[in-house]
Amino acid sequence: MADADTGVSGIQDVFVQVMRSTVVYNRAPTCGGLIGAGDGFYVQESNGGQGLIAYGNSIVLGNSRSINGELVGDDCSSDTPNSDFYSLDGNVIDPEDSCPTFGFDASASFAFSVVSPRQNNAYSPDPAGPAVDLPEAAINCDLSAPDQLGNPRAAGPGQGGVLCDAGAVELQPVGFEYTLQVTTDGSGTITSIPAGIDCPGTCAADFPAGSDVELLQMPAAGFAFDSWTGDCSGDDACTLTMDGARSVTAIYAQQNSLTVSVTGSGAVTSTPAGIDCPGNCSAGFLPSGKVVLTPQAAVGASFVQWGGDCSGDGVCVVAMDADRQVTAIFESDGFALRVVLEGEGAGEVFEVPVPGTIDCPGTCSATYPDGTVVTLEFSAGPDSSFQGFGGECSGTACTVTLDRDRVVRGTFLSAEQLFIDSFEF
Repeated sequence: MADADTGVSGIQDVFVQVMRSTVVYNRAPTCGGLIGAGDGFYVQESNGGQGLIAYGNSIVLGNSRSINGELVGDDCSSDTPNSDFYSLDGNVIDPEDSCPTFGFDASASFAFSVVSPRQNNAYSPDPAGPAVDLPEAAINCDLSAPDQLGNPRAAGPGQGGVLCDAGAVELQPVGFEYTLQVTTDGSGTITSIPAGIDCPGTCAADFPAGSDVELLQMPAAGFAFDSWTGDCSGDDACTLTMDGARSVTAIYAQQNSLTVSVTGSGAVTSTPAGIDCPGNCSAGFLPSGKVVLTPQAAVGASFVQWGGDCSGDGVCVVAMDADRQVTAIFESDGFALRVVLEGEGAGEVFEVPVPGTIDCPGTCSATYPDGTVVTLEFSAGPDSSFQGFGGECSGTACTVTLDRDRVVRGTFLSAEQLFIDSFEF
């Protein structure tokens, strides 16, 4: 509602202009007994001055207020109604004799024949009502601007067509379509569901009014999707309701390369996904992004440190504002050497120089750092003889390098076995 009240602070002139508006069904509660409060429009000139409300391409109807439980009121009320309201053409006014009939272009006896709540809870002209396609409405219809729902004014032939409708909403014709325009920045494609957009190539298409259109982005090689702008934003899915013309841009950014190498036994993965090395050891990422690399040591190994564009042994966060290279260094926790004594004789196998870790029987296994060189010797017991080494060694000498787990066998024969063996042929 609008109120031109010249009695607020003495003598003054007040001018209110109502353009391309819909003021309907205002049901104001009691307003402290103020005369005229709750009307569609009210002009009071009790203290002098002049108030003037000018209408253009507007609908005013069905307004009232409650006094003592009864809905009363006018769409227009004034001390001097015939001089306080003026039509600029293209209006529909509910005729209750409270607004002057002179100068208003159309009227309706019943509000329901003028407007109906059809679109987004906004009142639009009833297709059969007098607010549709008023010849005078074109005088105050801004053809370069949409209505309050984003619909174009005077869209073309059909319902709500070549002539403007009164009020804030332009009634669109049955089967009306809106244009969706898409643009790419960078290198990539945009397609639509339902079909119509396949850009570059077909970057504009018409879709039925009120329909939903999903846009799908696909970056070209070496590029990544950054974000939507226009009628979609952010980097999530883009679904549009075609209740007006729409425009969307997909921004693709050229990627920078992150290359990871692994030394030792372990793996490296990335967040966001892309690196899973060994395997996928190089991937492209947005220049504005950051990549978190996570090491995972293999069984029997430990992560030691980063090299290249990361350092230390903590979290590796790589800023992708340039091509980057990172090395993950893993070291083995050590390899096991196990000695197995065989045969019926007695004896021992031991590490030299003495004292060493291996002294079997007793201590027959031990773990050594990667690359450790171990030399083993033997000593036969009474009435026994050493037959030789087996497994990782052979003969009577044994030196092994612990670059993996290793097993060495030492065989001792008893005097009885030697006697029996001497008769074998």
